Formats: sequence, structure tokens, C-alpha cells
Amino acid sequence: MNKKVLVVSYLPSGEYSNTKKLLDYFLAKVNNAEIEHLNLIETPPDFFGYEAMSAYYSRNYNGKELTASQQKAIAPMDKMCEQMLKADIVVLAHPMHNFGIPGIVKTWLDSVLQKGKAFDYGANGPFGMLTDKKALSIYTSGGSYTNDKVTTDYPNWNTLKFLTKINFGFAGFNEAEVIGASTANPEKLEANLSEAKKEIDRVIAKWFHN
Repeated sequence: MNKKVLVVSYLPSGEYSNTKKLLDYFLAKVNNAEIEHLNLIETPPDFFGYEAMSAYYSRNYNGKELTASQQKAIAPMDKMCEQMLKADIVVLAHPMHNFGIPGIVKTWLDSVLQKGKAFDYGANGPFGMLTDKKALSIYTSGGSYTNDKVTTDYPNWNTLKFLTKINFGFAGFNEAEVIGASTANPEKLEANLSEAKKEIDRVIAKWFHN
């Protein structure tokens, strides 16, 4: 059975995007999957406003029926959440902005990682509910930063990898891979993209060919 893949992209540079080059490579290599594409520029996620937050807490935390206006307020978030729930694999593709995840991508995560759908609470605290899913984050950065730790000292400023893994781990995803390439040095760009493509090949072999 073909795997269902949800691609969530934010590529503000359009055809000039280096992240798009990596995403296009991934899509060209995966031929045994049902792919749904959510373009966050064309379909931006909602922020939690007053009524959406009221609806979320009333329903997801307190088990209450929603009013018509509350249902309308949270409907866009629920739609994106359902997209994510139907996928076997979620692929994020976006640049690094200010050392981390762009705000619009974090807003998408806030929309879909809902209590009672992606996580819940038990006797030992919160637990993820989506243990049958995997996530892949593909990104490029205009600077070169370390991936092994985050501190206030340069170059330990890559918060993207940690926040991505924390969010998907919180939701219970059984694997979360983060693959990035620095575009800081034009002379090394193609080599860096090539290394990232090798990592993409590794993930595809592990997730799609087993």
C-alpha cells in the first residue's frame, strides 16, 4: 500500500528557493506514495484568536459542545489537523528564519498539534498519540550554524532542528529527521545541497523501500 505523504511548504523565494531544490529532489525520488501538498503561502494557517482559543479549550480540554460561531472560528485549524492525521509521513520544507522555524510554519504546528488528537495527558504527564507517523524537515539556511547544541554563543544558534524534533516528538511521531544545507558560501552551495540530497536518499530508502 502506498504511503500517504503530506508536504507542508513555505517557500517565499519561489523558483529561486534552494529549499525547493531539495523538496523537488525528494518528490522526484518518491514514486510509491500518495502526496498531498499544503502551500502555506497560498493557504496560511490561522493564529489562535480569542474565539478560536475559547473553542479549543471548551472542546478539547473541557469536552463541551461548540456554538456555531466557535465551530466556524476553529474550522480552518481542524481542517489542517485532519490533513495531518491522515498522513503517514509529514514533510516540512522551508527556509531557516532568524535561526529557527519561520513563524508561519510554527503557526501551522500550533494549529495541528491539538490535545485529544495529537497528544493528551495521562498519569505520567503528556504523551503523544501519533506513534504510527514519521516526519521529515527539509530546510536551507543563509548562515552556517551547529546542529548538535544551542547556546547564545555563535555558531550554536540553530534552534530549528531542536524545535522540530521537540514538536513531532511531543505528538508521538516515531521518527523525525531534519535535513538542512547552508547557502552561506556560494562556492560550497552545490556541495552542501549534494550532501543534503544524500541524506534525503537515506531517509527515502529507510521509509519507502522497506
